[in-house]
Amino acid sequence: MAITHPTPVGTLSRAEGFLACLIWINSTRTIVGDDLHANPTFFQDTEQGAVLQNVYSQLEETRLRLVDATQSIALSCREDTLNSFVNPTSFYETAVSGFHNTLLGLPPTALSDVAALCAMSHAISFCLYSTRTPVDFEPFSNFDLWRNAISNHEHRQPFDDLIKAACLEPYLTALANIYPVPQYSNDMFDGALELSWDSDLIHPNFFLASENEDCSRNESSQAPDLQSLQGSSIVVNLSHFLEQCGDPLFRLFSRGAMGNMCLCIGTSVSSPAASVERLFMQILRDDASLKNPTIQGILSVVDRFVDLGCLQSADEMRDYLLLLGKGLLASDQIYLDFIQWVPNSMTEAANRISPLTGEAAKSRRDQRLDVSHLFNKGANLE
Repeated sequence: MAITHPTPVGTLSRAEGFLACLIWINSTRTIVGDDLHANPTFFQDTEQGAVLQNVYSQLEETRLRLVDATQSIALSCREDTLNSFVNPTSFYETAVSGFHNTLLGLPPTALSDVAALCAMSHAISFCLYSTRTPVDFEPFSNFDLWRNAISNHEHRQPFDDLIKAACLEPYLTALANIYPVPQYSNDMFDGALELSWDSDLIHPNFFLASENEDCSRNESSQAPDLQSLQGSSIVVNLSHFLEQCGDPLFRLFSRGAMGNMCLCIGTSVSSPAASVERLFMQILRDDASLKNPTIQGILSVVDRFVDLGCLQSADEMRDYLLLLGKGLLASDQIYLDFIQWVPNSMTEAANRISPLTGEAAKSRRDQRLDVSHLFNKGANLE
């Protein structure tokens, strides 16, 4: 079915930037551990950066609950992607790709892909809602819609179990802690948000009633149409969140091949320059001068984007490395050093594979020396 409205290019770009952001935060937190003083700054500690850090923490809690719930469900066939959610990056990639592909007209139909998208959107919506960020948060809406998008009918009950454990039970627990007696007024949180409460959904027997109804609806449910999925709160809220984040996410967009291309998570995309790319990244990783956690996080993002096919040449890798450095490196001196290290390493990789001589080598050196003016951070750098 064709998309009935123009694809929001800006949202697609920010979705890629959001994925880069999550990979970067996860990588840097893994490096620095619990040392808060060593935690790298994110977009120079802007308000958007604080929101993204908070969203990351909420997503990690959701992912861990999803991983725990996965151990207890029974599936008729193996779901490797679902099991791979023990790796945070796999969860982020699966969820973002499901959102990205839905906007392009190919919504996910596998249990793992649908569960990841729904869990991510619900976690982000609740996180924003709890911090009084304007968002139309309806905590129980559209799960049935996306449940029916799962092509394997036998996987729809496991989907219910996963969403119950990862999204609904934590939400009701948090709600009970904040509001021992449920309030159904429109001025909750000083009127910052409007939420229509359904008392049946808050009732302790809600899950039990839902489970009793599942048997009859499993076989009769029709797959939803594309327009319904694209208009669901699962997609709309995530789109709204990305738009609210503004420039920080757009600055992390690779401007590579991903924009109008559906993502196939779990497959590596090869390119003619693959050997140069691998050597290029290895040289950067081996450079003792680049052990800064922020830079290591940048390298992790580029590694994954190469595997996903977002970056398909060494030149695209170089440009994206410099773009990430511009957006993420807080120190002007580190940034200046970085924009020299990157082209130097690229030249070294090319020379190792196919030594350059004469005018070709000179052209490569000129390109390297002329790159810095293209990435001015807007500061007077000495």
